[in-house]
Amino acid sequence: MVNCILRLPAVIAGTGLSRSSIYARVADGSFPQPISLGGRAIGWLESEINDWIETQIAASRASKAAWQTSRATSDAEMSQACPTGTNANAAPRSASTPSLPSTKPTSARS
Repeated sequence: MVNCILRLPAVIAGTGLSRSSIYARVADGSFPQPISLGGRAIGWLESEINDWIETQIAASRASKAAWQTSRATSDAEMSQACPTGTNANAAPRSASTPSLPSTKPTSARS
C-alpha cells in the first residue's frame, strides 16, 4: 500500500479547515497527528485525512437524520397540540387593533 504525504496547503484544501482549526483539532485529538518529515517539515498521511473526512461525513449525515427525525416528531406533536389555524400563544386581536399603514411605493417625481 502506497501512502502519500500531504503538506499543510493540501490538507487545508482537502478539508476546508483553516490552519488554526487543523492545529487546534490536532491538539485536542480530533484530527490526525502530522508526521515529521525531517527538520521543520511535517505532513499528514493522505489515507488518515481521507478516513477523517469519511468520519466527518458519516457523523454529519447521522446527526442530520437524527435532527430530521426529532423535527418530524416535534411537528407531529405540535399539530396535535394546536389544530390548524390556531395559535395558542398569539394574543387575541380586537376590532380596535389598528392595521399597519399602506406601503404603496411613491415615485420621486410628481
